[in-house]
Amino acid sequence: MRIALLLAAGMMAALISPAHAASIGCGAVLGPGGRYTLDHDLVCPPTLRSDDYGWLGILNVSAGATLNLKGHTVSCLPASPGPPPFNINRLGIRVFQGTVKNGTVSGCTVGVSAGNGAVVKRVVAASNDAGFEVKEWNVCCTLGGNVFSNNTATNNRTGFRLLGGQNLVVDNVTIGNGTGIGFYIEDSMHTLLLRNVAIAHGDGFFDIGGVENQIIENRSIDNRQFGFYFGSYTSSNVVGNVAKRNGEAGFRIFDAHGSTLLANVAKRNGRFGFTIEVNDCGDCYGNGVSPPPVLVRFNVATRNQYGIVVDPPDEMALTDLEPVATSLLTNVAIDNELYDVQDRNSDCRRTVWLDNTFRTAFGPCIAD
Repeated sequence: MRIALLLAAGMMAALISPAHAASIGCGAVLGPGGRYTLDHDLVCPPTLRSDDYGWLGILNVSAGATLNLKGHTVSCLPASPGPPPFNINRLGIRVFQGTVKNGTVSGCTVGVSAGNGAVVKRVVAASNDAGFEVKEWNVCCTLGGNVFSNNTATNNRTGFRLLGGQNLVVDNVTIGNGTGIGFYIEDSMHTLLLRNVAIAHGDGFFDIGGVENQIIENRSIDNRQFGFYFGSYTSSNVVGNVAKRNGEAGFRIFDAHGSTLLANVAKRNGRFGFTIEVNDCGDCYGNGVSPPPVLVRFNVATRNQYGIVVDPPDEMALTDLEPVATSLLTNVAIDNELYDVQDRNSDCRRTVWLDNTFRTAFGPCIAD
C-alpha cells in the first residue's frame, strides 16, 4: 500500500498545475496552458519516459504553457554507463507549442528542444552537445513556426540546429569551442535568421537543403572553416551579412542553385572572401527547365587571400540544358593578398562578370 501511494504521488508531481508552480521538479510536465515559475536550480538524471512525441526532457512545457526559469539553471547529470537510453537521452527542456524563458540549461545532449510553434527567449544554453534545436518528434508534428530570440549558446558543439519551416531566429549569439556549427539550418524552408552572431565554431552558418530561407544581417567571426556555407540545392537569400577572420572562407556557395548574395562583407578570412562552385544537375528541376543561376551583387571582399573565386564544376551537365550560371554584378574586391577576383572556368557561359571593381584578376571570362 505504501509503495502504491508513493507511485501515485510521483505521478501527480509530474503533472504540475499553475497553482503548484513552486513544486516543479525533475521530469515535470507543465500544461497544457498556464504560467509556471521555477524557484530553484535543478540537477536531474535522464528522464526515461516518453509520450506520443518521443522522449521527455527533464522539464517539459506543453501546449499553451509558459515556463519562466527566473534566472535558475536546469542541468543534466553526466551520462551513465550502459546501453541506450541511459547514456544518450539527456534532453534538457522540451517545449511543444509553449514558451520557455529567462534561465540556463547546461550539461545536456540537447539544451532546449522545440517544436510546433514554440517560443524560446532569453535562455542560455551552456556546455551541451547542441544548445537549441527544432526536432522531428516521431513524425507527428509540424516542426516549424518556432521563435528563438535573444538566446545565448556558449561552449556547445552546435549552437542552434534548425529543421522545419518558418522558424524565426532573431538576435541570438552562439560562442563555440572550435568545433561543430553555430547555426545549422537543415532542410528548412522560409526560415528567417536576423541579426544573429556565430563565434568560434567549426562553421558559423551552415544551410543545406534549404528553400527560400532569409539570412539577413548576421555576423560570423573567428570560425575554424566557413563563416557562411550554402550547399546542396539550397536557394536562400543572403543579405547584409559580415564574415570576418574565418579560417577557410567568409562565404562558401556549393550547388546552391537560385541563391542570392546581396550586400555582404567578407574581411580578413584565411583564404577566400567568397568561393562559388555550382554543379550542373541535369534535368533535376524537370520539364527541361535549367536550374536558376546564383546571383552575387553589391558584395565586398577585402584583405582576404583571395577576394571572389568562381570554381569550375566537378559535374558537367549530361543534358542539352544550358549550364548553371553565376552572375557577379557590381561587387567590390580590393586589397586581397593574391587575387581580388579569380574565375577558374574555361566555359564563359558559366559566369557573367559586369561592373565589378577590382585591382587584380585571373581568368579569361572576367570583365570589369
